[in-house]
Amino acid sequence: MQVSAPGGTTSPVTLTGTVAETADASPGDISKASVTVTLIPAVAGTPNISCPATNTNGVISAVCPGVPVNAYTARWTIGGDYYQGAGVNTVLAVYDPSLGFVTGTGSVTDNGVGADFAVSVKYQKSGALQGGVTYVEHRAGGDVTVSTTSLTSMSVVGTTAVIIGQATVNGVGGYSLRATVTDNGEPGANRDTFGLELSGGTLNPPVSFAPVVITAGNLQTH
Repeated sequence: MQVSAPGGTTSPVTLTGTVAETADASPGDISKASVTVTLIPAVAGTPNISCPATNTNGVISAVCPGVPVNAYTARWTIGGDYYQGAGVNTVLAVYDPSLGFVTGTGSVTDNGVGADFAVSVKYQKSGALQGGVTYVEHRAGGDVTVSTTSLTSMSVVGTTAVIIGQATVNGVGGYSLRATVTDNGEPGANRDTFGLELSGGTLNPPVSFAPVVITAGNLQTH
C-alpha cells in the first residue's frame, strides 16, 4: 500500500481472513475463536503494530491504524479460552515513492559460497517501479542466477530499502523475492549490507540469508 501523503502513513488498513475448525467429531462455535493480528516490521526502528480484529462466524476483519513505511510480516494468532491454532503469516509492504531510490553492486558470501549482485530500483513519477535485482551465486555445480521479472514494492526506511517482487532462477519462474539493502556510508565494502530471501520453486539448497556485510562494492540509497 502507498502512504496517503508523502512523508506520511497509510490510511487505516483492513486485513481479512477466515478461521476454520479441524475436521474432528467435536464441532464448536467458531465465533468464539479469538484472533490477534500483529504487524512485525522487517526494518528495525519501527514498533510492532497491533490490529484489533473482529470475528463474525469465522470471518476475520482486522483494522490496522495508519501504518508507516516498512515491509511487515502480518502474524495471525488464534487463541482464547475456546480455541488454539496457527495462522498463515502474510506480508504487507508500505511504500512512499517520494523517498528516493536504491543503486549499487557488490559481492557477498552465502554459506561459504561467493556471490555477486546488482540493484537498481526507483519509483517513476507515475508511482510505478523501475529497475530490478540480479544475484549470481557461484556454486561448485554451476552458477545460480536470480533475476527479478516484476517488482511489487520498495519500502525505504532511513538508509535501508526492502524490495519485494517476482523472480526467476536460471530462467525458471515461480519464485517470490525479498531483498534488503542498507547503505551504511562510504566506502560501501565492509560496511553496507545485503540480504536475499527466495520462496517458492524447488531450488536446493535455497537462496535465503539475512543481511550480511558486503565484501566488495557499494550500495547507495538516494
